[in-house]
Amino acid sequence: MRNRLLMGVVAIVLTAPLTVWGQVSASARPGSADRAVKSAAPDKNSAVRLLRKQVTDPIDWNEVSFEYVIDWLKEQGDVSIVVNWNALSMVAVEPESVATLALSRASVAEVLNEVIDQLSESGELRYRGKGNIIRISTEEDFNRKLELRVYDVTDILVEISDFFDAPEIDLEQQQQSGGQSQQGTPVFSGGSGSDERDDEGGEELRERMEELVTLIVESIEPLSWDDVGGKGTLRFYNRVLVVRNSIEVHEQIAGFFETDQ
Repeated sequence: MRNRLLMGVVAIVLTAPLTVWGQVSASARPGSADRAVKSAAPDKNSAVRLLRKQVTDPIDWNEVSFEYVIDWLKEQGDVSIVVNWNALSMVAVEPESVATLALSRASVAEVLNEVIDQLSESGELRYRGKGNIIRISTEEDFNRKLELRVYDVTDILVEISDFFDAPEIDLEQQQQSGGQSQQGTPVFSGGSGSDERDDEGGEELRERMEELVTLIVESIEPLSWDDVGGKGTLRFYNRVLVVRNSIEVHEQIAGFFETDQ
């Protein structure tokens, strides 16, 4: 059951402007009537499109500097590239740090991932695409800011009813009365009440939500939650999870998600 719940959590889809650490689908094309107006507004998904863009020319770099890679990245599209060099210097990554790479038919994100993997032996380097900006920094730096997200998990909590209390049709009575129900004689019997089952259902919902919370905090960055001294919090109300944690934790909960923050 825990595996099914976890798969359900991963499948949750949120609807808002986009934030990514990797690749996600582009937004829908605006209608012809307002295309001219919207074209002047900032493209909320331009960073995403740049990361998904296929590189036409093969990459053949021999010990090029990270600064060279950043300049190459800027040339790929009209997106601002912000690098936190102070944070990078704390993990021994400098503008002069070099990478060697040979790729063909790769996306911009794949090129960036390969370079970052070479420069970050322990995986400290990260990048984040949001709106018109791609930020490059360290995991520690990104995780300084905790984000609040609300997840409606109704879909993964739905159970098909067993219909034990469903009404029954008295076919014998129907035949005797020629298919017509006599006044005061119900055609359907059973299913007289559900108050007790409603109470049981509320308790069952709470138990399932508690199980879901336990599954998340034990499976996703266990040391990041407040019950073991971390900064992250996870609470539930009815069928809603309220989570405050780093973006990386949110992405493990819900995959690539969208945000307007």
